[in-house]
Amino acid sequence: SNVLFQLDTGPLENMAASDSAEDDKSRLLKSNVLFQLEDSQGNHVEELPGGGAWMIRCKITADSQADGASGGGDGGGGSQSLPRLEGCNGEGWLEAYASADPSEGLGLFRFEALRVEAGSASGTTETSFMVTFEVLHNGNRPEAIDPFEVRIDLENDSEIRSQRDSINGQLEPKKEEFASLQERLNERQAAQQERTRQLAKAVKGLPSRYQQLLMPEYDSQSSSQSALYAAIEGLTSAKVQDLVNRAEIEKQNAENPSNNTHRQGSRPLIDFANEDNFAKNKMYNPYKPEVLRDIGALGTVQSLAYVDDDQAAEAISWMLGHNMNVAVCEDAEQADRAEKYDCKVMDVSMKNPALFDYVEDGRKSRRERSEQDKRAGKMPIGNLTMPNPALIGNPRYAINELQLEPRHEHLRDTLYWSLINRLLLFEDKEGVEICQKWFKEKKNAHPHMIVLRSETSKGVKTAANGIKDYGNTIQKWIDTTTAGGEGTNPKGRKGLRVQFGKMPGTAKPEYDLLQKAIRCSQEALEAVIARESVMNEDSEEDEQKVEALRDEISALEDKLRRLSRNSRVQGGGGKKRAKH
Repeated sequence: SNVLFQLDTGPLENMAASDSAEDDKSRLLKSNVLFQLEDSQGNHVEELPGGGAWMIRCKITADSQADGASGGGDGGGGSQSLPRLEGCNGEGWLEAYASADPSEGLGLFRFEALRVEAGSASGTTETSFMVTFEVLHNGNRPEAIDPFEVRIDLENDSEIRSQRDSINGQLEPKKEEFASLQERLNERQAAQQERTRQLAKAVKGLPSRYQQLLMPEYDSQSSSQSALYAAIEGLTSAKVQDLVNRAEIEKQNAENPSNNTHRQGSRPLIDFANEDNFAKNKMYNPYKPEVLRDIGALGTVQSLAYVDDDQAAEAISWMLGHNMNVAVCEDAEQADRAEKYDCKVMDVSMKNPALFDYVEDGRKSRRERSEQDKRAGKMPIGNLTMPNPALIGNPRYAINELQLEPRHEHLRDTLYWSLINRLLLFEDKEGVEICQKWFKEKKNAHPHMIVLRSETSKGVKTAANGIKDYGNTIQKWIDTTTAGGEGTNPKGRKGLRVQFGKMPGTAKPEYDLLQKAIRCSQEALEAVIARESVMNEDSEEDEQKVEALRDEISALEDKLRRLSRNSRVQGGGGKKRAKH
């Protein structure tokens, strides 16, 4: 009426192991195998019947269904040719006795581990065996309880190890070669990515005009980072070199003195003075550069501004007269230092910025020019102070004819506004009459006006020529090419001693962009050459080798997996009722 019952301690079928002498873990079939006896109703029998000694024993026996299975009594004769369980007795049995300790559970039979004895499979060529469990009471097997068998697969580790060693002998060199090639490819890829990043940074730093020359399809205002990387993908060193050459030619043109011709009487600051004229009338001759440096002055009225148009430059210079050579100081301390040189100076810190009259929403207001006007290098037009030129005969405002370097733009609001103010430059005297009429209607005094082109002379002519009621206007005209001329006073008048020059290319805001373009394009050229150098290496050949090695390594590792006990399918689970 009693049955042998395996508790739920894990599956006990289709187990696999090897007889490895090196790896205890690979020899393990199952650990903690627990059995109990139950009655016919399935109840656990704690008090085993009949008294005496109860035990369960197990051993590895031949698989009767396998080809060439070993025969023999007690589960197979010829036991010497069969693998053995570790810890078994001389007959190959591993024994477990019923527990009498309540803390461990009464009537339970426990095998701590079922492990194949190392090297015990070397005497057979079979791989399929059985593990047979049977119950003994006082040394005899009860008829009511049949043996319980489990099939196992067992590897001969010596042969497996030999195969594994052979495979590993092939595998390790291939892995080393693969790792070396892969590292080299990774280094190239990282180097290429770094060069591409440097190229993107350099290209992104280019002014937009040069970006368009280099990459017409790329729009820096709307394109994303990915679009930038896509655009630079096709860049070559030849194309970038063309941009570098173009930028350098533009720079040479900007720096070439022949392209920045100074007008008669116009000199850069470093050439202002010489020993001969310095001792003469200081009102007409500029100060020595070392004097200006000692004072700390910004320069002179003439040296700090430029005028591109020849006639406008002549007119404004003539209007300013002696003030052209006045030293420009930024504070009272510089002005005080100028006293020992008897220099005439203007302290811009003492001059208030220009204010302009506006009418907005019916209310009149006064304010300085906006930051946008400052960036544009212009005084605002369209207010009451500086009406729209279309209303007053289309003159040009002399203050806006001046070109200043960005670092000196603030002088337009203070120094030059105090000197030039609203001076108007007309192409002909017809515009003067329109302007006069407009200001009379507004009952306002008109500003100074100069006609740039006269019918009787090439020179500058005052707007008041032949008109008596212009008030405070210039009553003479000059000719800078002669010592005197028609319309001058009886004594004659010398030409301009000094006048505004044209802005050299190196002083224009575009020059800063040009320098930036050269720097960034040279950086881009270095990056693209380095990237091409990396790309020209034998990357393709190495990639082919890596792919071939990967396939070979995969095939060898697959062989190793087939030799491993972990590749065997293990059945599974739940309770297993013994035969009875």
